[in-house]
Amino acid sequence: NTQMSALQSRVESLQEAADAATEHEREADDRLDAALSLHARQISQRQAREAELERTVADIAAALVVARQREAQVTSGVGVSVGVNAMNSKHSGEPDGDNLVELKEKLEAAE
Repeated sequence: NTQMSALQSRVESLQEAADAATEHEREADDRLDAALSLHARQISQRQAREAELERTVADIAAALVVARQREAQVTSGVGVSVGVNAMNSKHSGEPDGDNLVELKEKLEAAE
């Protein structure tokens, strides 16, 4: 009976250790899931910022094309071009959507 009690005590001790290990594993999985979720959110935010930056760069490049066209016209005395008309848009003072697309296409073709 003493041997049986010792074995039973040993089994209970091992069961408690296994339960503790299982709990630690669960907690580690939860922390990993939280870290993965945070990482995915950060990647999504970074991609959104990169897309916004790419749009901004394209807008600045289009504005540069317009400025260069205007400078060339001023120095050569040539008439108003599509780019200058876009910059002098009567509504907002900024290129309208159609002209901006045209300017972006011109910039891409020039590259």
